[in-house]
Amino acid sequence: MNQQSADSNSHETDTKSGDDKTAMVTRPLSVSVDSLNEQKNATKSDSVMSNPYKPDDGEAANHAWDDEYGGVKRHAKTKNSNLNEELGHVDYIFTDKTGTLTQNLMELSKCSVGGKKFQNDLHKNASNTGTETVNVSGDFTAFSRLIRSSVDYQDRKLQAFKLLRSNGQQNVSNNVTGERLIDHINKDLKEQFERESHELLGDIQRNIKANKASNSKNKPHYHQQSKLTQLQHDTHFLFNLLLCSATLPSRKNSVANKAMSEIPTLQQQHVLQSTSHEDAIIEEEIKQGLEDDVNENKKKSGEIEFQSPSPDEVAFAEALCDHGIILEERHSDGTMVIRLLRERDDDENTESDADINKEHGNGKKYRSIRLRFKILATLEFTARRKRMTVIVEDEYGEMHVYSKGADSTLFRLCAEESKTLIYETKRHVTLFARGGSRTLVMGWKRLSSEEYDEFERVYREAEISLTKRSQLMENAFSNYVEKDLYLLGCTAVEDQMQDGVPDAIYKLKAAQIKVIMLTGDKQETAVSIGRQSLIIGSNLHESELMFLAARQPSNPKDYASLDKQMRRIDKKLSHLLEKCKQEQQQATHDHDAKQQVQELQDKQPALILNGDALEMCLHRELVAKFIALFSFCSTMICNRCNPSQKAMLVSMVKHNLDGVALAIGDGANDVSMIQAANVGVGIMGKEGTQASLAADFVIHRFRHIERLLFIHGRYSFLRTSQVSLISLYKNMAFMLTVCYYGFYSLYTAQSCFDPYLMSAFNLFFAALFPLCVGAFEQDISQQSALNHPAAYLHFKVDSFFNLRMFAAWMWTACWQSACWYWLAVMVYSDNLDIWQSRSVNGDDTARNGGIFVFGTQMFTCNIMTICAKMMMETKHWNWTYYASTALGLLAYVVTLSLISHWLTLDSDMYFVMDFLFDTATHWLLLMLQLVLCLAPGILYNLWRRERRASLSDILYEAEKFGYLTKNGRHRHTNDIVQEYLNR
Repeated sequence: MNQQSADSNSHETDTKSGDDKTAMVTRPLSVSVDSLNEQKNATKSDSVMSNPYKPDDGEAANHAWDDEYGGVKRHAKTKNSNLNEELGHVDYIFTDKTGTLTQNLMELSKCSVGGKKFQNDLHKNASNTGTETVNVSGDFTAFSRLIRSSVDYQDRKLQAFKLLRSNGQQNVSNNVTGERLIDHINKDLKEQFERESHELLGDIQRNIKANKASNSKNKPHYHQQSKLTQLQHDTHFLFNLLLCSATLPSRKNSVANKAMSEIPTLQQQHVLQSTSHEDAIIEEEIKQGLEDDVNENKKKSGEIEFQSPSPDEVAFAEALCDHGIILEERHSDGTMVIRLLRERDDDENTESDADINKEHGNGKKYRSIRLRFKILATLEFTARRKRMTVIVEDEYGEMHVYSKGADSTLFRLCAEESKTLIYETKRHVTLFARGGSRTLVMGWKRLSSEEYDEFERVYREAEISLTKRSQLMENAFSNYVEKDLYLLGCTAVEDQMQDGVPDAIYKLKAAQIKVIMLTGDKQETAVSIGRQSLIIGSNLHESELMFLAARQPSNPKDYASLDKQMRRIDKKLSHLLEKCKQEQQQATHDHDAKQQVQELQDKQPALILNGDALEMCLHRELVAKFIALFSFCSTMICNRCNPSQKAMLVSMVKHNLDGVALAIGDGANDVSMIQAANVGVGIMGKEGTQASLAADFVIHRFRHIERLLFIHGRYSFLRTSQVSLISLYKNMAFMLTVCYYGFYSLYTAQSCFDPYLMSAFNLFFAALFPLCVGAFEQDISQQSALNHPAAYLHFKVDSFFNLRMFAAWMWTACWQSACWYWLAVMVYSDNLDIWQSRSVNGDDTARNGGIFVFGTQMFTCNIMTICAKMMMETKHWNWTYYASTALGLLAYVVTLSLISHWLTLDSDMYFVMDFLFDTATHWLLLMLQLVLCLAPGILYNLWRRERRASLSDILYEAEKFGYLTKNGRHRHTNDIVQEYLNR
């Protein structure tokens, strides 16, 4: 399984793994993802019909059919409908950075090679359909210059090597810049070689003269040697970007792709030249066929696709492809083919084997040079190692070690000769990171055949080991390969912020939801992204950021160093905690009670720490202080954090602090964090489906978290609470009547209600309305919920489902049941249980009405009171509410009429309805019962909305009376509240 993450600076400790995690970028990209939203309104009906998700319940359907979540065929998905109401009480959000806050559309923007800064002068245009040239900053050099010099150097090197091979020199030295190669160049070839590679030959000759001089460092000679060395390092830097990766190239045109793979490399060309004339003809036919394919597909470099577990590697391949260094092939045996495009002069000879007339999107002619490499061994990236290393054999049989990873890891592996370069590269890494870019450091060295043989022996033994195989393979690389590297430089990859992220986080913080970012980035990158996304408030200065850093000892058994680090962290925690307490006390004394809470919230500091410091803080001896410090902080950013450390922090908050913890991520590295949280949200992005499969809810952009919490979370909790309270209330009120009658029946099985009516109470009469409430109830509109985050905060604080609310509903049930029962007893206890029945011969005969006349009167009041009370306590009246109430009452009348006129169905209820509804006493009593049952609730609601109105009441009234907006724009919450108080 591929496991490589290049998340910012550290080759991110967040591992991007698995086949489902493959990040694919197609060039050109015909339609951007966000442009789908523009088509939403035009194709809304189609998107609903084509939604692939099958929700399990009503609220899950609300998530799945919400078009605001993403547009055409991009809907949210509910995978655990039991947690819908938990979304209404979220207090902590733990978020990943790459792909969650950012777009995960990587682009190589800057790099540092040999201590010199370069800026990519070709960027994707706004439509992502091509590239455009941009101006380079004054202190940067154009990246295209680095490409041209490196390609020119490699071309002249190949020409020199090929000329020597064609002259019959089979055992040419691999080092083409050394003295031994010049010894092979005879005078007969010098003129031809100078025509192809005059500048390089001159440099080589001057280097040889400088080397033969006895310890004399003539400055011009030394300068030429340094120039050639730097050219060599520049070339290896570019090769590192492509070879030390898991990038897979592919073409849409399979014919051209097949022809490309059949072009002979340098070694194959030599074999062809040394064989028969028929082989030369075959070679020419292959090249001619490729040239025809190229002419038919002039944009083939723009149609290439790159796939990789790491989006950074895709960005590297794309950037080099735009500049004419194209990764063409990658085979299962480890063979990789890289094509270099060198601009061809008009007078340049094109009969060479490597010359192909070609256009590269700008009308210029290029000469195509193909290099074949063989991957001998690969050690994939892991969160613990924070680097990836490969061993590569080039066409000359020379072996190289390429490594890339986090700066904290690669700098330690570099040789002594790179010390000066390390200092300059560190400055550039910090500079790039402060700009919010993801940085990686590149290292390289040449590996001798003896060194490789020794490594291969140990590595092959590790491969066939039955125990500790991975560890033994890592040890083989660490002990024999990953040391004394030459520092090549570093890269900076830009990943733009997603649309709406700063606004979403601002609203989340306004609702007093603490947003914590956990990433594997370098500290400077994490802080920069934190400020761009407003996780770190704009009102917080650098002096108000609290930094906490530590480094685990390289040897896990070095307990002395670990104990020293723990004591230092303990001391730092105590200092920061005391500082926070003093600032809080000072703020309390300096402001009055009205301003105190707001000022304290605005001045809460932000905590910045790395993963190692976090792990130490979560130790049982320090966790209490850390929890106290965490409570004081407005936010926290953890950099250099691996997946296990993310899960540890989320678990700590979930088990030690009150409130619901929500974790959101998009990759496999976020799965442990998502599973540790109370609620897990996965973003279906470019990094696969692991996070989505492990999450409870699936969205497509971070900004959709607003709707998920403020609308669906709020409504879910409101509807669940309302349905629960209504169901408890109606059943309590109904059954208390039966309990009261027990005083008269001596608690026998006799009931005052007809059995048929009792059975139909929850089945027909009072069943539809709670279902409609559970599907449609709203206390405020969606726009009010989104534009007033404080409503979410008040909704959490003044919870709709608590002991006080439960007691109020139960008291209402007791009061109403007592009213209709005891009033009925007072009226019917004397003589109204006698009713007249006309016989067949016309005589009037007095008959006893029985207890069902008394019970039916109470049942009628019961149904009408409960239906009216349920309507009174809801706000979002719509046709379903009216219809369900009317259908419930109609069902009662129809059922009562049926059993009152069907003698064989229920003889005790025969003609009870006629007698009861014909008497004025029944209707007068019913009116009195309804007034006494409902009047207290009506009066209390009026008083509460006037004297103790909640924010939802205010927003609801503001929308009804038209002062929710002003001049077409939503007003601030404080302005609406003030307007309400003035009315």
